[in-house]
Amino acid sequence: MSPARDLPPLTRPDGRTLTLCEVGPADEPVGAIYLHGTGSSRLEVAPYAVAADTQGVRIVAWSRPRHGASTAQEGRRLSDVVEDARAVIESVGADRPAAIGLSGGGSHTIALAALAPELISRAVTVNAGAPAEPEILALMPAQMAKTIGLAATKPGLFGLLASIMQSRNPLLRKLAERQLEPEDRAVGADPVVGPLFEASAAEGAQQKGAWLEEARMLWARPWGFPIDHFDVPVHAFAGAKDPFRPFALALERAGATFHEFPGGHISGFTPEVMDEVVRTAVAPTLSID
Repeated sequence: MSPARDLPPLTRPDGRTLTLCEVGPADEPVGAIYLHGTGSSRLEVAPYAVAADTQGVRIVAWSRPRHGASTAQEGRRLSDVVEDARAVIESVGADRPAAIGLSGGGSHTIALAALAPELISRAVTVNAGAPAEPEILALMPAQMAKTIGLAATKPGLFGLLASIMQSRNPLLRKLAERQLEPEDRAVGADPVVGPLFEASAAEGAQQKGAWLEEARMLWARPWGFPIDHFDVPVHAFAGAKDPFRPFALALERAGATFHEFPGGHISGFTPEVMDEVVRTAVAPTLSID
């Protein structure tokens, strides 16, 4: 059973619905919001329950448009996360919570830091997905950079590759797992975290094409805002072998604090990393110039 507690769905002015859940002490103020990876769902926050309970931090997550049971949003752009986040924060009575985001959720967390610093106290990203900017792609593993580039240049081929990457076919999944770092495989094999991670992915895939739609949004066109300076503290966590690590280093050059941990893209779900992420999110805030 998931340790995440359902919260009432949130209805937006355009009629869309966002589905929410939370972990951590229910009687505490909301200290952080959580933005899940592309193709996943709000339930991705469930593995953070132990760290949230231990540190007394209530964390609220929601499924982005078309993910899980949240309604699709036609023409969605990365910047649209601001108003959804504002609505979630207001609905739970939070006061400038930290924003934690994994992978594509990290990209959305960066958008909050860049566009709405008045909403959050800090941004904490874990293997944040990079924009399709040539100077960043040039530093990434060649195959990953090439695949990302196809989102803009050959969207049909990108869609085909995406369907293979996101396939739940047992044989294809086995082949994909062999490419993972040992730390990543350990997360999937963990008897507690593994099933929670699977449940989140299954919920996120309820509406066909959620991953592809958001991946195209992130990579087929510019993000539309600068990421060379932030008015709130930004902490960029990255796996030592994660393909998006160069983006975390680019964020460091923009003023973020860089944190590295062993493994690849999902090894941030080890208890030690999750504990440090939550600790960083709620540490006393120092003013920045």
